[in-house]
Amino acid sequence: MDRPKSNACDNFEASRNWYFTRASVYGILFAMSEKIFHVDKRDRVVVTRVCRAELDHDTTLLLKAELKSIIASHPDLPIIVDMEEVEFLPSITLGVLVEIHLTLKRAGRVFALAALQPAIEEIMKLSGLDNLLQIYQQTDAAITQA
Repeated sequence: MDRPKSNACDNFEASRNWYFTRASVYGILFAMSEKIFHVDKRDRVVVTRVCRAELDHDTTLLLKAELKSIIASHPDLPIIVDMEEVEFLPSITLGVLVEIHLTLKRAGRVFALAALQPAIEEIMKLSGLDNLLQIYQQTDAAITQA
């Protein structure tokens, strides 16, 4: 049984949690109304192009869901994420990219990033992720190597 709200701080906390939950849901719904990704299944590879200059928490969660859906629906194909348009991404996106990479690596599959902007390349180098993730200068090169 929930304890009754006994003071203004408890009520404020409950209201604040409700607000941020609603704001997150509405942010995701808004993001879903915009084109965020374009999935291109080719003969032997799936290319997911990110169609936004900036990723945030909500669009990163959508990217994760999209990639998991692609992984499930194309269980034998390499996955390439074309990030040519991406100029900013938060740290949560790096975590998602590592998670997807490890999932596919355990399954013996290829996951690669392609066409990174210089600022994103710098983030990959500073974080050491350029040593973990397969990164290609051009999407066509990633497709050829996959």
